[in-house]
Amino acid sequence: MVNHMKRSICAMLMLCISVFTLSACSLGEGTADESQSIAEMFAQMDEDISPIEPASSGEYNSKENAARPCDFTFEGDTYIKVNSNVMFDQIFGRGNYTLEELYSVIDKNKSIPKEYKDFFKKYFKELTDYYPDLELRVFAYNLKDVEMQFISEYDIHQNGGENVYAMYDYENNVIMLRDTLDYQNEYWDLISLRHEIAHMRNYFQIEKGEYKYTYRFYVFCGEEGSVGATVDEVLTVMFSTDPYYEEYINAGIENMGYPLATNELRVIVDAIDYSPADSVSHNMYLLEDRMNDVMGDKLDSHIIMKTFDRQQRENINQEIQQNDPEYEALFDYIACIYMTKYVNESMSYAEIMDRCEVLKDKLLTGVHNPEYVYTDVVDSAFSKYCEEHGITD
Repeated sequence: MVNHMKRSICAMLMLCISVFTLSACSLGEGTADESQSIAEMFAQMDEDISPIEPASSGEYNSKENAARPCDFTFEGDTYIKVNSNVMFDQIFGRGNYTLEELYSVIDKNKSIPKEYKDFFKKYFKELTDYYPDLELRVFAYNLKDVEMQFISEYDIHQNGGENVYAMYDYENNVIMLRDTLDYQNEYWDLISLRHEIAHMRNYFQIEKGEYKYTYRFYVFCGEEGSVGATVDEVLTVMFSTDPYYEEYINAGIENMGYPLATNELRVIVDAIDYSPADSVSHNMYLLEDRMNDVMGDKLDSHIIMKTFDRQQRENINQEIQQNDPEYEALFDYIACIYMTKYVNESMSYAEIMDRCEVLKDKLLTGVHNPEYVYTDVVDSAFSKYCEEHGITD
């Protein structure tokens, strides 16, 4: 779902998923019949792995949940939450798609108009050029029967909210576009179309035999409810705009969707060398773990994920406040994670403060309400670094 600094919480957040009951890591792919292979993978679980209990409060620390799921999670006897593409060989019964195979899937879908078939093919060629070895199996699964609907702006608002101008219905696999869409002449229409197609990258529900597999980026965490929907939406922005970033900037487009959260996450993923393409083949656990590898001693990444959700929700509802301690912690985290990559003790005070200005510029790009960007917190974090390392003006 994309809008021009516009956002509506997607309907899929209302999906119900049971609480974690058992987890396993790196259990292999399996090649026997499905029932047998699942049983074998289940049997491989280390006896010492204990069930993951849902967090009972706002606090969550992954270090206290050592049995965090990797490849999949059993949630009940037959429900399996897929966490990474390690399971894809078994679920789809094949390896990754070539572009030619993906083109064939697109051609066979009668719901996609001829003009859009050509657009889809060009788009996927550009995506795979930019993201080498891109996982295409989830895309192919959804492209097989995705329905494209061209409806009035009013009808889109009725489905997604008053600020929504294009949307992807995950549960029904439907892309809804305005019947006045002009992606060939209007940049925002082009950005919206690419964005909605990109939403097909990391969601499916598949029943095979007695098992039901579900794959999505964001997760449900017991009493916390869903966590990571905002980061998923922002990664969709990044995944679909990064290959064209310079083109958009040169066209004067700085806001490519949710600029406040997008700018923040761009800084984080750059600092930890995480690619938006990773959100195709892994859910949010991989991103959380990468963040914790770098900053886990400062603040657990799960708290950051929840702060993103809260910030986006309050931003949409125009409830966001200044001088909020949680947002101060978020911007301090962003400044510190940025410094792990771009600042070191051998730099002069002037060089470090130049980096501080670069970071603030990144965070302010395309933001319509700069007061929600805590530049004073960023300044303080850089000054503190210099003070702690004896670097003076």
